[in-house]
Amino acid sequence: YTGHHYNLLRQATIDAKTLPSSLDEFIFNFILVGVVSGSMIMALILLLWGFRFGGSTRRNDLEVKKQ
Repeated sequence: YTGHHYNLLRQATIDAKTLPSSLDEFIFNFILVGVVSGSMIMALILLLWGFRFGGSTRRNDLEVKKQ
């Protein structure tokens, strides 16, 4: 899988002068995948952080009410 992508990248760099469209498409796909996966990871981190943070604040409120 990775070797296949490496061969594609190498071929794209070799043919960069003759086939700029394929290289542009590859770069665009690479950036698109990176942005999508990055935003998904960021959303997951924010979700987990908010869940933990919200849970701790709720617990503190309950403890304050008990006292």
